[in-house]
Amino acid sequence: FFQLANYFSRSERAFYTTRGGDLYGGWVYDYDASSPVLDKPVAVDDALCHELEHMQFVFAREWLSFAGDEDAEREASRYHEGELAHQDVNVRFHRLNKLDKDQPVWTYRSAGFDNNILKRLIGNWPLDCWDIAA
Repeated sequence: FFQLANYFSRSERAFYTTRGGDLYGGWVYDYDASSPVLDKPVAVDDALCHELEHMQFVFAREWLSFAGDEDAEREASRYHEGELAHQDVNVRFHRLNKLDKDQPVWTYRSAGFDNNILKRLIGNWPLDCWDIAA
Protein backbone atom coordinates (compact mmCIF):
# COMPACT_ATOMS: atom_id res chain seq x y z
CA PHE A 1 0.00 0.00 0.00
CA PHE A 2 1.09 3.59 -0.47
CA GLN A 3 -0.03 7.13 0.23
CA LEU A 4 1.02 10.26 -1.63
CA ALA A 5 0.60 12.90 1.06
CA ASN A 6 -0.04 16.48 -0.08
CA TYR A 7 0.22 15.46 -3.76
CA PHE A 8 -1.72 18.46 -5.06
CA SER A 9 -0.04 20.88 -2.64
CA ARG A 10 2.82 23.24 -3.45
CA SER A 11 4.51 22.21 -0.20
CA GLU A 12 6.59 19.09 0.31
CA ARG A 13 4.98 15.92 -0.98
CA ALA A 14 5.62 12.70 0.90
CA PHE A 15 5.42 9.13 -0.35
CA TYR A 16 4.54 6.73 2.46
CA THR A 17 4.56 2.99 1.91
CA THR A 18 4.10 -0.23 3.83
CA ARG A 19 7.07 -2.52 4.16
CA GLY A 20 6.39 -5.85 2.53
CA GLY A 21 2.64 -5.25 2.42
CA ASP A 22 2.34 -5.13 6.24
CA LEU A 23 -0.63 -2.79 6.48
CA TYR A 24 -0.67 -2.59 10.28
CA GLY A 25 3.10 -2.70 10.92
CA GLY A 26 3.62 1.03 10.46
CA TRP A 27 4.26 2.99 7.31
CA VAL A 28 7.59 4.49 6.34
CA TYR A 29 8.55 7.58 4.41
CA ASP A 30 10.10 6.34 1.17
CA TYR A 31 12.91 8.60 0.06
CA ASP A 32 13.64 9.12 -3.63
CA ALA A 33 17.40 8.89 -3.16
CA SER A 34 18.37 6.76 -0.19
CA SER A 35 16.74 5.96 3.11
CA PRO A 36 18.26 7.32 6.31
CA VAL A 37 19.85 4.80 8.64
CA LEU A 38 17.16 5.29 11.30
CA ASP A 39 13.85 5.36 9.44
CA LYS A 40 11.15 4.63 12.03
CA PRO A 41 7.65 3.49 11.00
CA VAL A 42 4.89 6.09 11.10
CA ALA A 43 1.69 5.12 12.91
CA VAL A 44 -1.42 5.02 10.70
CA ASP A 45 -4.99 5.19 11.99
CA ASP A 46 -6.47 1.69 12.36
CA ALA A 47 -9.73 2.83 10.71
CA LEU A 48 -7.77 3.76 7.57
CA CYS A 49 -5.97 0.40 7.64
CA HIS A 50 -9.31 -1.43 7.95
CA GLU A 51 -10.74 0.57 5.04
CA LEU A 52 -7.70 -0.19 2.85
CA GLU A 53 -7.86 -3.86 3.78
CA HIS A 54 -11.56 -3.95 2.82
CA MET A 55 -10.85 -2.20 -0.50
CA GLN A 56 -8.14 -4.77 -1.25
CA PHE A 57 -10.57 -7.61 -0.44
CA VAL A 58 -13.30 -6.16 -2.67
CA PHE A 59 -10.85 -5.58 -5.53
CA ALA A 60 -9.50 -9.14 -5.29
CA ARG A 61 -13.01 -10.60 -5.19
CA GLU A 62 -14.24 -8.56 -8.18
CA TRP A 63 -11.16 -8.62 -10.40
CA LEU A 64 -8.99 -11.64 -9.54
CA SER A 65 -9.33 -15.39 -9.79
CA PHE A 66 -7.23 -17.70 -7.60
CA ALA A 67 -6.32 -21.37 -8.05
CA GLY A 68 -8.33 -22.41 -4.97
CA ASP A 69 -11.55 -20.57 -5.87
CA GLU A 70 -14.72 -22.61 -6.36
CA ASP A 71 -14.91 -21.42 -10.00
CA ALA A 72 -11.18 -21.97 -10.68
CA GLU A 73 -11.76 -24.76 -13.21
CA ARG A 74 -14.25 -22.65 -15.17
CA GLU A 75 -11.84 -19.70 -15.22
CA ALA A 76 -8.98 -21.94 -16.39
CA SER A 77 -11.21 -23.39 -19.10
CA ARG A 78 -12.21 -19.94 -20.36
CA TYR A 79 -8.56 -18.88 -20.50
CA HIS A 80 -7.71 -22.08 -22.38
CA GLU A 81 -10.55 -21.49 -24.86
CA GLY A 82 -9.28 -17.94 -25.37
CA GLU A 83 -5.75 -19.30 -25.96
CA LEU A 84 -4.41 -17.28 -23.03
CA ALA A 85 -1.84 -18.27 -20.43
CA HIS A 86 -3.37 -19.14 -17.05
CA GLN A 87 -1.54 -18.88 -13.71
CA ASP A 88 -2.41 -19.33 -10.02
CA VAL A 89 -3.67 -15.72 -9.91
CA ASN A 90 -5.44 -14.17 -12.93
CA VAL A 91 -7.71 -11.32 -13.89
CA ARG A 92 -11.23 -12.75 -14.04
CA PHE A 93 -11.92 -13.70 -17.65
CA HIS A 94 -15.06 -11.54 -17.91
CA ARG A 95 -12.96 -8.51 -16.84
CA LEU A 96 -10.40 -8.89 -19.64
CA ASN A 97 -12.60 -6.88 -22.01
CA LYS A 98 -12.06 -3.84 -19.77
CA LEU A 99 -8.30 -3.86 -20.42
CA ASP A 100 -6.56 -1.78 -23.08
CA LYS A 101 -4.71 -4.34 -25.21
CA ASP A 102 -2.80 -1.95 -27.51
CA GLN A 103 0.54 -2.70 -25.81
CA PRO A 104 2.25 -5.95 -24.75
CA VAL A 105 1.29 -5.15 -21.13
CA TRP A 106 -2.50 -4.86 -20.95
CA THR A 107 -3.67 -1.99 -18.74
CA TYR A 108 -6.78 -0.57 -17.13
CA ARG A 109 -7.27 3.07 -16.21
CA SER A 110 -10.22 4.21 -14.10
CA ALA A 111 -12.34 7.17 -15.19
CA GLY A 112 -10.55 10.37 -14.19
CA PHE A 113 -7.19 8.60 -13.99
CA ASP A 114 -4.30 11.05 -13.46
CA ASN A 115 -1.22 9.89 -15.37
CA ASN A 116 0.97 12.31 -13.39
CA ILE A 117 0.34 10.29 -10.24
CA LEU A 118 1.46 7.11 -12.02
CA LYS A 119 4.61 8.87 -13.23
CA ARG A 120 5.33 9.92 -9.63
CA LEU A 121 4.78 6.38 -8.32
CA ILE A 122 6.92 4.59 -10.87
CA GLY A 123 10.15 5.61 -9.14
CA ASN A 124 9.03 3.78 -6.01
CA TRP A 125 6.94 1.00 -7.52
CA PRO A 126 8.29 -2.55 -7.15
CA LEU A 127 6.49 -3.67 -10.32
CA ASP A 128 7.87 -3.85 -13.84
CA CYS A 129 5.58 -1.31 -15.53
CA TRP A 130 7.90 1.44 -16.73
CA ASP A 131 6.33 1.87 -20.16
CA ILE A 132 2.67 2.30 -19.12
CA ALA A 133 3.05 5.93 -17.99
CA ALA A 134 4.01 7.19 -21.41
